[in-house]
Amino acid sequence: MVVVHRAPVVVLLAALGASSLAGCSLLASKTSLTDLFPDPALAACVAESLDVDSPEDAVSEDELDSVLTLSCRVDRTVANDPAALPAQSIVDLAGIERLTSLAGVDLSGNAVRELGPLAGHAKLGRLTLTNTRVSSLASLRDLPVLTDLGLSGNEIQDLSPLEDLTTVRFLGLADNAIRDIGPLAALHGLVELDITGNQVSDLSPLGDLQALNRLVARRNVVADVGPLADLPVLVMLDVTDNTIPDASAFTGFPVLDELWIGGNPLTDVTQLRDLPALLGVDFTGSDPSETSGLEELEASGVYVGGFA
Repeated sequence: MVVVHRAPVVVLLAALGASSLAGCSLLASKTSLTDLFPDPALAACVAESLDVDSPEDAVSEDELDSVLTLSCRVDRTVANDPAALPAQSIVDLAGIERLTSLAGVDLSGNAVRELGPLAGHAKLGRLTLTNTRVSSLASLRDLPVLTDLGLSGNEIQDLSPLEDLTTVRFLGLADNAIRDIGPLAALHGLVELDITGNQVSDLSPLGDLQALNRLVARRNVVADVGPLADLPVLVMLDVTDNTIPDASAFTGFPVLDELWIGGNPLTDVTQLRDLPALLGVDFTGSDPSETSGLEELEASGVYVGGFA
């Protein structure tokens, strides 16, 4: 007679069942925010977002999934000055990957350098990292629905990771160390761009951005705005404090109605009156006694401002 030994099978099934129950229990259990987010300032920010009393409080996975926006903004007077960093500044973003429903994040004014934990956030539409210490954007390549990106006041030189962010509409890159804006040519949906305070000389990568509506490019080394002349919806252009030598560069610009052009070595602005939609020009930083054509501009109905 053949004897079938069933006990081990029963034991094995029981063990598997216990393991499964343990896994379910672990998923359903609550965990302290300080265990989930090693950086105490980040843990405190998440606690505030969840409206819990303390970062030591335990939260569930469902509670973490309920966090849609995270505002951990820190105000400090001097960007990138370690002495100006408050004690509550976030340094490490580890754990933020657990907030899988995030649609908006503001980390302005913190001391964040490594953005790895933000990679792959499938629902993240708005990200603000103004006045942090970011230099590498590599971790931002895979943010499929990102539309608003604020990166002003950092240490960024290389924009190549932004080539993949084709959903971005509003982009702030002021006060970095950028020379080459070539990668921005891929952002065909870009509506507003601020590149103030960089070292940009060539605007040609922006020449095919048909949705570009507003461009702020103060304090760069731009001498030629010709590449922008055919942009069909560009209504505002600020090129204050650049090196544009001649107003003849402003030929075309079919819908441009607001122009900021002070602080350039222009001596005659008469040709600006030929811009078909121009309503106003700001000359802040220029000397009216050294600029001819102002009266003709005003006579054509264009508002002239910016002179002390």
